Amino acid sequence: MSDEKKEKQRRGSARRVREDRDAERALIQTGRAWQSLVGALSRLSKDGVDVHRITVKGAWHGHDEFLIILAAETENEAIVAFHRADDAGTLWAGLASRIRNGNLKWRTDEYA
Repeated sequence: MSDEKKEKQRRGSARRVREDRDAERALIQTGRAWQSLVGALSRLSKDGVDVHRITVKGAWHGHDEFLIILAAETENEAIVAFHRADDAGTLWAGLASRIRNGNLKWRTDEYA
């Protein structure tokens, strides 16, 4: 095998290792964000807001915008809230943060 071919294989192998590490980091970050979201949703439930549907809209490839729609019920009415994120990496963590901080705005769900 030529030296040039060996060098190409070495660079390709190093690139795959970096990609695998990046994917592993993203997966760990998503898992932590999901855990945080589950905790935030549990607190909502204790406050009398029972989320029964989470809808995610957006393009999963590229860097397009994502929209999460939360549908919930309180003792008195059906409500809905929206969360927008620029990328999948911040989608769940951002939603969990808004719930924990009380920054998620709930509206009457006119389509329920």
